[in-house]
Amino acid sequence: MQIRAYSKTSKTGSIRGFAEQGSESGGHDVTGVGCAVGKVSEFTHTSPLLFPALQGFDIRIRRCSVYRIPQSVLSKVGFQPSWRLILSLALAPLLLAPIQEVSAVELNVLAAGAVEAVVRDVVGSFEKESSHTVKLTYAPVGALRDKIYAGESADLTIVTPVIIEQLLARGLVRSGTRTDLGRVGGGIAVRKGVPRPAIGTPEELKRALLAAREIYYADPKIATAGAYFLQVADRLGIGEEVRKKGRTARGGKDSMELMARSTIEAIGLTQISEILAVPEVELVGPYPGDLQLMTTYTGILLERTPHPAVAEAFLRFLISSPVQARFRQQGYEVPVR
Repeated sequence: MQIRAYSKTSKTGSIRGFAEQGSESGGHDVTGVGCAVGKVSEFTHTSPLLFPALQGFDIRIRRCSVYRIPQSVLSKVGFQPSWRLILSLALAPLLLAPIQEVSAVELNVLAAGAVEAVVRDVVGSFEKESSHTVKLTYAPVGALRDKIYAGESADLTIVTPVIIEQLLARGLVRSGTRTDLGRVGGGIAVRKGVPRPAIGTPEELKRALLAAREIYYADPKIATAGAYFLQVADRLGIGEEVRKKGRTARGGKDSMELMARSTIEAIGLTQISEILAVPEVELVGPYPGDLQLMTTYTGILLERTPHPAVAEAFLRFLISSPVQARFRQQGYEVPVR
């Protein structure tokens, strides 16, 4: 049997006496004679009954055909050799659970378009640090919900709380894993370089919408931002006029890219993060006053994910300080953790 212990507090480890025949990421080996190469499994539980001298370490066990450990090696780390200890080490793979495979996987993530700019920029760091790969599919939250309803294979999704409640009602996601990444409000945009209309009050926004010849927004049937904008237009009493001039695209970012190609006076409205993701348009400002609506985007594991540990690691990565700072740059308010 081969045992690797990894210090939770130091990458270099503090148990160099375990062996002199190599280490990996700060791990050190205790190896029996003639240890066969076996399937690698991992667990991160240390039983004080089985391993009193290894508390504070993560233990990785490689299944091998050998179960005898030389006493001379054990003595280097202060173990008092005994048959009870040796038997405990030999039986550890059977007694400690859960055991998860240590191998690179492809993680399938269904993510709202509102988080695309951030996730796209940071996912490479996660892949480099973890050796896993991430397959990302971006779409409006309603479209993601429909994909999950239809049984599309995925490990986690990033959507709004409303969509999560719908998925929970069908038992399609794991409630205990929901993780808020941040919240963002809606904004108003124009093509880069054109005059910026006044939109500081509801009345000014109304005049700007009436003056525009085209109004761009996300498909209200599947996109939170598009559906909310039409509610705003109705509140302003210009819902019919807005719909006549409306130009919709599948998602908010798509609608901004479409507006960037317009050649006449146009205005666009979607989530601020989606506006900032398109260099050819400019953010004029947020929805004024009480017209603003902050939307939270939340990650959650799918019930049928084959890679729950990796999916949870990716969620932890998304709420790490560097990634949360990137969310703030993209117009988000992030939770205090």
